[in-house]
Amino acid sequence: IQWPQDRPRHGGKWASIFERNARYKVLDEPKVNCAVSFTDVRRRGGTLTEEGHVAFVEEVLPDGSIGISEANWPRGGIYSERKLTRAEWKDKYKGRFIEFA
Repeated sequence: IQWPQDRPRHGGKWASIFERNARYKVLDEPKVNCAVSFTDVRRRGGTLTEEGHVAFVEEVLPDGSIGISEANWPRGGIYSERKLTRAEWKDKYKGRFIEFA
């Protein structure tokens, strides 16, 4: 990844950093082999985190849900795979997709 000088580089800020610097293409719809930047991640009490989250899109299903792989979610250092419905990645997490190719 070719990073611009922008900081902090928290996962929830990746899409805005790359979009602002015209470094990589940022999409509103999922695409396989893209990173997904979760821009709206809340703690249990409902407060917005500063860090957000980032994962890798493994698959996009016909119903708009996505299969992702990730680490540090829900616990630090743990690798996991899960599926997110369209409502989850779009409305709950405000996902934006970064195409590095």
